[in-house]
Amino acid sequence: MSELARSVGQHRRWRRRGLLAVGAASLAVGGLAGFASIWHRPTTVTTVVVEHTPPPVIVTVEVPVPAQPEPEPEPVPAGPAKIACPVFDASADQPVGIQVRPKKEYEDAQLKVAASAATPRIAILADGAVLVSDDDGARFAPAFKGHDVREIAVAHDGTLYAVEDDRLGVRTFPGGTETWRNVPGAVCKDSGECPWCDNRIAVVEDRLVWFHNAELSVTTDRGRHWKNISTERMAWSGSTNDGVLLPFRGALYEVHHYQDRCGVDDTPVWRLNGNGRIDHTIFHNYYESQEPVLEGDDEVGIEWQWRERCWGEDASVLTSCSKSVPAVSAMLRVGTLRPVEGARALAVYGGSLIELCDDGARQVYRAYPFETIDAVDAQGRPLVVRGDELLRWSAVHGWRRLYKRPAEPDREEL
Repeated sequence: MSELARSVGQHRRWRRRGLLAVGAASLAVGGLAGFASIWHRPTTVTTVVVEHTPPPVIVTVEVPVPAQPEPEPEPVPAGPAKIACPVFDASADQPVGIQVRPKKEYEDAQLKVAASAATPRIAILADGAVLVSDDDGARFAPAFKGHDVREIAVAHDGTLYAVEDDRLGVRTFPGGTETWRNVPGAVCKDSGECPWCDNRIAVVEDRLVWFHNAELSVTTDRGRHWKNISTERMAWSGSTNDGVLLPFRGALYEVHHYQDRCGVDDTPVWRLNGNGRIDHTIFHNYYESQEPVLEGDDEVGIEWQWRERCWGEDASVLTSCSKSVPAVSAMLRVGTLRPVEGARALAVYGGSLIELCDDGARQVYRAYPFETIDAVDAQGRPLVVRGDELLRWSAVHGWRRLYKRPAEPDREEL
C-alpha cells in the first residue's frame, strides 16, 4: 500500500474518533501551522488532508466597548411664571403630630383654632379653656387659666388675644406674660340689646378690631387705646348666626350666606378697609342681569387669573361687566372664595385647595377632602378642626393630627 493510501486510511479512522474537530478548531485559531502541529505527518500528506476537511469554524469574539455618556441637553430657559406666589423652605416643615387619614364624616366642631402668620404659635379654644403652643403644635399648654374665654385671635407677631365678657386678654410672644384690660363700651346691658349681645375680635395686619354688636373699635397697641369706627354712613352687620370674619389683604370682611325655601340665595358682605371705611353689598347667587360672577380664565389649568363677568340681559350668558368698582370687586372675591390668610392665603374652590397670589391663583391640593379651612400657619399650611381634633396638612408630610380633645369621663363611672 502506498504511503498516500495509508495516510488517507489513518485520517478516516481519526475522523471517526472525533479528533478532526480538534484539528479544525486549532486551524481556526492558529491557521495551517496549528493544524500541522497535531498532525505529525509529512507536508505532502497535510496538504491532501486539508483539501478534504470541512471549512474551519470561525469564532467571533465581541469585545464590549464602554458606553459613552450622552451629552447633557442644553438647559431651556424657563418662561416667566403666570402668577407669583410665595415660596416656603420645605426643610422648616417638620413632621409634628400623628399621621392620620381624614375621615369622610366628623361630628360638629368642638374647637376653635387661631395661628400666627409669622411665628410658630397656635392657639385652641375648647369650652372656654385656651391651649397654646409656641413650638408649631408639638406641645400645647393652658393659657388664661381661670377665665371663661369666648373668642381668640392670634396676631402676625404671635400676640394671643382672648375675649371674656367685656375684657381683653393679651398674651405676649415669646414668653407667656398675660394681661387683662377692660374694653370701653363693650359691656352687655341687661336690657335694650335684645335679642343678643355679642363681643367678637379679629386681627388684620397690626390692628385688633373689637365688635360689640354692630359697633366697631380698633386698637394698635394691644388694647391700651381704642378708636371707634363710625357707622353713620354704613352700618355693620351685628348678626353672628352664620357670619364669618375674614382678614384679607389689609381689609377685614364679614361674609354671610342666606337661603330660604322661596329660592332666595344671597351672600351679604361687609368690608372695613385700613382707613376705617365700611362698604357693604349683597350678591345674589342666581341669574340676575348684570349680577357679577368671579371666574378663572383657565378652566383646566393649575394656574389661572381671575376675571369678573356679569350675566347678560337674557340672564343665561356671561358677558363683560359695564362697570367695575374696586371695593365691590374685592367683596366679590372674598364672598365667593372665603379665603383664610396666614403666611399665605388659601381657599377651597371647585373641590380643590387653592392659593390666592398677588395676580392670580394656583391649585395646591386637587382633591381636598373638606369644604373649609379654619386657619393658616406660619408655613402656609391649612389647619382644620373636625369634631374634637385639630388637623394640619402639608405637601411634605400629608395630614397629621396636632391635637385631640381628651374624652370626658363617663358620669356613671364618677
